Amino acid sequence: MRKGVWENQISILLILACLLLLKSGAQAITTDDIFNYNQTASSEWVNWCPSFWTAQESVSAVTQEIVASTNSMEEIPLFVHDWICKNIYYDWDAFESGTYYELAADEVLQSGKGVCESIANLVQAILLESGIPCIKVWGVAINADSSWENIDISPDRINHTWNEFYMDGHWITMDCTMDMANSYSQGEYIYRPWSYEYFDPDEDFFARTHLRLRRGDTFPENIPSDWAMGEVCTLVDTTAVPLALLSNYHAPITEADMLMLLGIDGGTDAPISRGQTAVLLASLLGFNSSGSTPYIDLGNCNEDMQSAIKALYQKGVMVGTSDDTFSPNTYLTRQEALIIKARLSREGFSCI
Repeated sequence: MRKGVWENQISILLILACLLLLKSGAQAITTDDIFNYNQTASSEWVNWCPSFWTAQESVSAVTQEIVASTNSMEEIPLFVHDWICKNIYYDWDAFESGTYYELAADEVLQSGKGVCESIANLVQAILLESGIPCIKVWGVAINADSSWENIDISPDRINHTWNEFYMDGHWITMDCTMDMANSYSQGEYIYRPWSYEYFDPDEDFFARTHLRLRRGDTFPENIPSDWAMGEVCTLVDTTAVPLALLSNYHAPITEADMLMLLGIDGGTDAPISRGQTAVLLASLLGFNSSGSTPYIDLGNCNEDMQSAIKALYQKGVMVGTSDDTFSPNTYLTRQEALIIKARLSREGFSCI
C-alpha cells in the first residue's frame, strides 16, 4: 500500500502487456496469470475514501438500521452484504435491453434494483456511512464455467464493478452482485437466497472469475506526499480516523476539522495556521516551554505562540522543515494534521 502510485501503475501496465502478448501468442492465459496480475493490482496504493463522498439521508437511515443489528465494527461488512443481497435485485431487464445506466446509491434504494456498478455504489455508500473505508473496483468478470483462454483482455475491456473494504490493515473483496440471486426480469421481482462465495474470497478462487483492472480513487490531490505517506497509513491502520478527513491531503485544514480529528466538537470553518495550531495543541495538552528551537522565523510570533511552538518541538509533536523554519503563518494542511494526530497517538498524548 505504500509503494509509489506511478511505480505501481507502470508495473500493472507491464503485466497487462505481458497478458496481451500471451493472448496473441501460442501460450494461453491461465488462472495463474490472472492471479499474479490481480496481486499486482492489489498492491497499488488507493485512497480509503473518495473525495466526492457525501452522506445521503436515505443511505444514512439504512446504515443505522444495519449497524444497530451488529455487535461490532467487524460485523458490519457481512451484514451490509446480506442486506444488499436480500433487498436489492439485479436488473436483468435493463441489462438485456441495453437501457441501463449508473444509478447513485439513493436511486438504487428507491428503485430496489440496478446493475453491478449501481449496486457497488450502494455498497460503498453504506460502508462509508458506517465509518468503514470502501472503494469500487473495475475489471473483467467471467462465468464460473468459462475459461480465460476464450476471453478478450484489454485495458478497455471492463465489464463489471465490485467493492473492497478496508479492515485490519488490508483491503477485503466483496462482490454482492455475484453473490445475490435476486433478479428483476420481465417486469417481476424474483427473490432467491444468496451465497457467500464472493465475500472475502480466496484469491485463487477469485482469479477464476475476476480480473482487477482499476481500483478506487487515485486522483493526485487524494495521495499523501511521499514524506507523509508512511505515518498517514500507520495512523489509518491503528486509529479510527474520520473518513471525511481522508482526502484532499494537500489542502488547508479548518479549525473545526482539526478539532474533529482530535475528538473534540467546535471550531470554525476557517483554515488554521501552523502557529495557531501550535497554540491550540499546547493549550489542550497543557504544554508550555521556555526552551529553544532551531527555527529562525518566530520573530513576529507573540510570547504564547513561541512558547507553544517550543513545547511541541521538544515533545516531537509538531516540527518545522529542514531549512530551520516553522512557517507559523502558513496554513496547516490536512496531511500535516494527520501526522500530528499520528504522533500524539504514538506518544500516548490525548487532548480529551
